[in-house]
Amino acid sequence: MRSLIFPLSLLLSPLAVAEGTIANSDDEQNVSLKLDYDIHLTNGSSNVNLAVINEQTGEVNISVINADDDSYLAEVQTLLHEQGAKAFARVNCDSFKKMIPQEARSVINDNGHKEYSFKPIPDADDDPAVFENLTGVAELSHAANNVLRITLSNEAAFSPSFGSSISRLSFDIECLPVADTVTVLKKYNLLIQGSAFWVPFEERIERTYTNYRPSSSSSIEQK
Repeated sequence: MRSLIFPLSLLLSPLAVAEGTIANSDDEQNVSLKLDYDIHLTNGSSNVNLAVINEQTGEVNISVINADDDSYLAEVQTLLHEQGAKAFARVNCDSFKKMIPQEARSVINDNGHKEYSFKPIPDADDDPAVFENLTGVAELSHAANNVLRITLSNEAAFSPSFGSSISRLSFDIECLPVADTVTVLKKYNLLIQGSAFWVPFEERIERTYTNYRPSSSSSIEQK
């Protein structure tokens, strides 16, 4: 079983989504909503279930509910040890908008939502050699401009670095609304197939986010 970490480094921005603290403000009040939730992770054969809880201290606690494979659980725990809460405590879909060029044009799809086809913009830490080979499709709500779904994929095989080749890269997120102007992750899927120094590999990461509920540390503060 290959590590979670190497192939995931090929897509930096999509993994660095906004924190699970949702802030909106207007003339009346500042709303800071922290969400607790559960995550089911699978690589297609092994499974781990996590609980993400915002503590009163401001810390984010991520605990293992159950797992059916010790090796896969060890990989998840390594990710938590190296990245801390940000490995799984980021769910706000709004940050994905930054990969959509401002000049991108939308059409109204059959669901009445805005749909964009675009070349994704890499973030400062991203590898342009990867992003220049990807195309994206995004679906945003018509009224609030919330991210509902984004997919990235390659049209042809490419080599992002010496000794490596990617034959297939597919990244897909699906989001759900939790407030009028906020959507959060519902599903997160990443599939990378290729070879590293002529050794084939496949990395499949699937996350399903469920049981969103306001944390006991959420607050609504009057200005």
